Amino acid sequence: MKQNDVFTKRETLRPINTLTCFDSAHTNSLYILKMKELTGIYKQESELLEEDLTHMNQLINSQSEEIQNEIEPQILQLKHLLQKQVVEYNLEMQDEIAQLENIRNDNLDLEKEIYKLQQSLTQLDDHIGQQVLQRKYDIKFS
Repeated sequence: MKQNDVFTKRETLRPINTLTCFDSAHTNSLYILKMKELTGIYKQESELLEEDLTHMNQLINSQSEEIQNEIEPQILQLKHLLQKQVVEYNLEMQDEIAQLENIRNDNLDLEKEIYKLQQSLTQLDDHIGQQVLQRKYDIKFS
């Protein structure tokens, strides 16, 4: 009886296996069709994305040019302003240097005058000292 059961099971399984194979083939066909459909959709989406990317790149390039055209005059203006300020600063520094040189020359002249005055004072002091000594001498011997 056990052999009969096994045989019966085999006989029952065969149609199921055939049906399963048919279902698998049908499922595979549906899967292939679905994959072809998805591949087509993917290809369309890729083309659309590529067009969008190209458009975005063109937009970015044009905006970049616009920004550069806006900024370039400002940069040039700032450059000219800085150059002008540097020239003005250099002129101011040259004026200050000239003033400092004048002050230094004046100081040298004053130092020369002070030296001359000190020499004159020393000579006067020596002369006064000699006169005082002369008077003391004159008083002593008079």
